[in-house]
Amino acid sequence: MTQLLTINQSVLTMTPATAADDVAELMQRIDFAKQHLRELEQQFKAALIEWINTNGDLTIGDKRYYVTTAKRTKPKDLAALTEAVMQATGGDFDKFVKTLGANAYKLGACKTVLGDEWDIHFTVEPVDDLKTGKPKKEVKCIDERFVRTPTTEGVK
Repeated sequence: MTQLLTINQSVLTMTPATAADDVAELMQRIDFAKQHLRELEQQFKAALIEWINTNGDLTIGDKRYYVTTAKRTKPKDLAALTEAVMQATGGDFDKFVKTLGANAYKLGACKTVLGDEWDIHFTVEPVDDLKTGKPKKEVKCIDERFVRTPTTEGVK
C-alpha cells in the first residue's frame, strides 16, 4: 500500500518541469504496479470462486456476486443468420444495421428480432480454462437495482 501512495504522490507532483528520467521511472513503477495488481486480481478471483463455492453468494449492498461458467456466444452460420435477420426486419436496412456489433451482430438485438429462431443461428458454449481444459469459472456481478422483477399486473 505504501508503494501505491508513493506512486500517487509522484503523479500528483509531476509537472512539465519534471526530469525525463523521473517520468520514465514513474512510468515503469506504474507499469510494474499494474502488472502486480492484475496478478493479484487473478489470484483473488480464484480464491473468491472457492470462497463463494464454500460459503454461497456474496452480497455487498445492492450487488450479488455468484459463480457461473464463463460462456461465449457466436453465430452458427453467418450467412444464414444474415438472411434471417434481413427477413425478420422486413428488409429495413436501418433495423438490420442496428443488430450489428463489433463481432458483426449484437446478440440482444438479434434475439429481439429473431425471437424463437435465435437458437437456430447462435450457439452458447462454455469457455475452457487454458490451463486445465475444463470450463472456466468466473465471478459475475448483478446490480440488484437493475434486476427486473415479475409484474403482478392482472393478478388477483
